[in-house]
Parts: sequence; C-alpha cells; structure tokens
Amino acid sequence: MHFSSSAMVLLVGSCILVSVPALRGAEPGAPAPSYRARLLELGAVPADRISRGARKPSRNDIVHGWVNPRHAGSTHYVPPAVQKEFGLPKAPLSYDRYVSFLLIDEYKKNKSTDLHALMRFSLSEMHRHGIVIPVSQDIIRAYEAGVGLEEAAIRLLGRCRLSAKGALALFERAADARLIYLLPVPGKDEDYLRTLVAWSNKKDFPQHGRFLLKKKLAHADPKRFQPDLREFTLRSLPPVAGKGVPPSGSWWNRQAMYRELIRIGDRQCWDAINHALLHDPIVEVREQILFALQSVPDSPTKVMDTVLQMTEGRGTEAQAVTPCRGGYGYSHCLAGYLKWAESLPRLDKPTRAKIGKAAASLRRNRPLGALGTMGGRAER
Repeated sequence: MHFSSSAMVLLVGSCILVSVPALRGAEPGAPAPSYRARLLELGAVPADRISRGARKPSRNDIVHGWVNPRHAGSTHYVPPAVQKEFGLPKAPLSYDRYVSFLLIDEYKKNKSTDLHALMRFSLSEMHRHGIVIPVSQDIIRAYEAGVGLEEAAIRLLGRCRLSAKGALALFERAADARLIYLLPVPGKDEDYLRTLVAWSNKKDFPQHGRFLLKKKLAHADPKRFQPDLREFTLRSLPPVAGKGVPPSGSWWNRQAMYRELIRIGDRQCWDAINHALLHDPIVEVREQILFALQSVPDSPTKVMDTVLQMTEGRGTEAQAVTPCRGGYGYSHCLAGYLKWAESLPRLDKPTRAKIGKAAASLRRNRPLGALGTMGGRAER
C-alpha cells in the first residue's frame, strides 16, 4: 500500500531539508530523507544551538548531540529565536509516523548516532503525548532489538494491553526485572503462581526482581506468601547487629523493602526499621522511611525513641545521593513526621511526651549537619 510521495519542506537557515511523507510508506524510487530531517520533524534541535545563557538540559536529555523534543520545546533550554527558526514546539505525530522512524535493521547495519537518537526520541514522544499503541509488536520489537532502546520501550509496554500469557512470555524471554510491573496480579491459576514462585526463587535473578515477585505474590495471597516475603526481605537488608554494614542493592530498592516491613509490622520488622533510621548510609532511605511511617497511625509508639536520637544527631553518618540538595540533612523530614505525630488524637501519654521532647530537640539542633554529608554519591 502506497501513499502520496509529497513531502513537507523545512527551511533551516539557508538549507532546504526534505522530510519524510506523512505516513509509513513512500513511493518507490523516492529519495530517502535524512535522519536530521526526521529529527527536526520530531521537534529535536541540535545541542550546539543552545545559547550559553540558556539553562542546559541534563546529559540524559541530550542524545548524540540532539536535545530531545520535550526540552527543545521549552524556552528554559532553547532561546525563542532558535525555536522560531525550527518551528518549535512541534505538534504530536501519528502512531504510524512515529513507528516509521524505528528503523532497527537499518541501524544495525550503519550504527548511525542520528538514527539512534531518532528512534529513542520517537519512543519517548509516544509516551509523552499518550499515543495509543494499536500494535504491541512494534514496541516489543524495539524492546527486544538489543540496540539500547529498552528503557524507552519499557515505558510504552504498559499501554500495549498484553494478555497475562503474553506478558509472562515476554518476561520469561527477557528475564528482565523491569518487566515485572506488566505481570497481572496472581489469581487462582496455579500454573501461573508456580511460574512466579519459581522466578522469585531463582538465585541468579536480581535481588530486587525476586523481591518484587514475592511482593506481588504476598499482596495477592498474604496468608500463603507473606511469610516468604518477610523472611527474604529481612535477609536481604543489613543485620541490626552492628553498624556500618555495607547494604546490598540500590538505595531506592532498599527503601521499598523497608516500606514492606512497615506494612508487615511485627517486632523483628520494627527492629530493622529503627536500625535503618540511625544507620542506613543513605539520607534518602531514612527520609523515605519517615514518609512511609505516616501511613501507620501507631508508628510513633514503635519508633519515637529512635526519632529522639535522630533529633540529637546520633547515629552513623549518611550521604545524600540526589543532586542539588541543600545542607539541611533530613531535619525537614523529621519535622514533618513529628508534626504529623503531634496531630494524632489517640496516643498514650508517654509517647506524646517523647514527641514533645523530640520536637524541642529538633528546634535546638536544626540544621542537623551531623546527620549527613550532603552531595555524596556513595551508591545508585
């Protein structure tokens, strides 16, 4: 099936660039448009056109010398004069047009960096504009191509309306923990349950992937699977005996494990949570625990002794991972937790007295510089 070969002409400086036709096909013998023209059609802009006075995008927003269309359409990054020259921001394209840019076989042959940027931006633009995915195989092919499009494709797979069988088959082929979110919540299908249990027990599967599978199973059937989740989580975290034990896994994965321990909430779980508040080496883990505690009305009775120690600057030193942080430690998170705890209507007198003591200690000691060395990059 062919469509008109009429092409849209873009004026860029003194050059005339011919874009591809508006739909998938082109007439036989028509000249192939350049990757540059198609990048301009998407709304990307060469990174060297950003003026020195403009705010620079992060390295993740510049791909092979091209600023992605989302940032190219913002005057925070691209000066208005340059936006006017390139006709930015661009309107969304059709699904067929985006997919026509996924020239995977061509890229495998020529390894063009411009083509690679074109394919990545096509996937990210489909996600940004909420484009409906009528043909899931288009996105699966980009994911499975092995050319560095996995991260961008994964974000779109959730819109592909895969069946439970299709999602499980894709997960098993790829053995990729990032695909676990596609797997439906287990029901009463014993074959499906056995498959998830088998993967959750694979020693060579990433730790956090095993945790996510055990969590999915436990939420579906707590009586049957929660004991295994609890044991695995406690075993995966630093032991409460001793300080400064190097934790395994990334800080984000670890805070997710502590959130599950808060939900389970037995004595051994609370021991692990109290230990982490004082000794986890990453500031953000301690902050995420403080946020999660606000979902448990009786948490002040479990952690207030530890919180008091935190306001006094006790515990081992922690580093921040996220950039652009001030030097405030996590005193703001402590203040938020204490304010929430003070608002609870049903607390025993000893716990309420500890809350008042901790709040007074925090007012005396803010900012809590001893709680963390800001800007560290200890782990990812």
